[in-house]
Amino acid sequence: MTKLTKIRAITFDAIHTLYNLRIPVGEMYAQNLNMHMGYKIPVSGDKMQKEFLKAIKTQNKRNPCYGYSQLEGDFGRVDPLKGGRDRDWFWWRELVLECWLNCGVEIPIILFSGNEGESILDKATDELMDIYSSKKGYELYGETTGVLEEIRDLGTTMGIITNSDGRTNLVLKDLGINMFDFVVTSSESGLEKPSRDIFKRALGLIQENPKNLNIEPHQIVHIGDHIKKDFIGALKSGYNALLLDRNLENGDRKEKIREMEELLVKNRVVLENQKFGVIGSLAEIAPWIKILSNGPAQ
Repeated sequence: MTKLTKIRAITFDAIHTLYNLRIPVGEMYAQNLNMHMGYKIPVSGDKMQKEFLKAIKTQNKRNPCYGYSQLEGDFGRVDPLKGGRDRDWFWWRELVLECWLNCGVEIPIILFSGNEGESILDKATDELMDIYSSKKGYELYGETTGVLEEIRDLGTTMGIITNSDGRTNLVLKDLGINMFDFVVTSSESGLEKPSRDIFKRALGLIQENPKNLNIEPHQIVHIGDHIKKDFIGALKSGYNALLLDRNLENGDRKEKIREMEELLVKNRVVLENQKFGVIGSLAEIAPWIKILSNGPAQ
């Protein structure tokens, strides 16, 4: 593995890096729809998964960053930590609506069924938003908590850079890992990985800490599972990068490095001071951090 220079801060992707879905999204959405429809329009998890993937692609194109407006900024956004239906809620409501329509549910049933003046769609969206705000929808990878505690005890600044919405802080809290110095989400910043701007935003937050005033991008390492969004995005932004590949086997490591080197050439990534590597588990991070926090890489 290519060694990193001494690092002073570390950023993580969130989902599929620190935690994972308890069950596939399609299965959860299908359960939700079937319950509200009284199983009158039975939908399989596989069918819903296909519709969900199509709908989220459409929504991301139509309303990127969960509807964030560069002109309006975050005006009118409700803090999800305080409850209430915010811009994120309405974004996901549109997605749920599209999934339901494509699964054969009729508009009158969606919009006008329900009690107390709320549509069945609103109630279903409330439930799904609640599920994916907590450990009802997510579970930690086995090594996550221990690794984060070990890094924190070294005094290393830690942050999250995620293309998720504002519920990320709720998820971190409910999973018991709200130990980060900052969290940058697409919903709150209007930025998405692999854009350099979202990594630049994170750098600014890192530099707000007096001990990091003169920190440079090559003294930060970003860890994530997505080759384009996390790995390429971080390196193009001047960060070091560790690609997390949970299917990696020891014998495949050198071959994986060669593939990554070819990918860098293809994407015209020019490395200056930063380095990169590949890991098969978060448990491989802590030994690196200990060595690099106590002196230059050997």
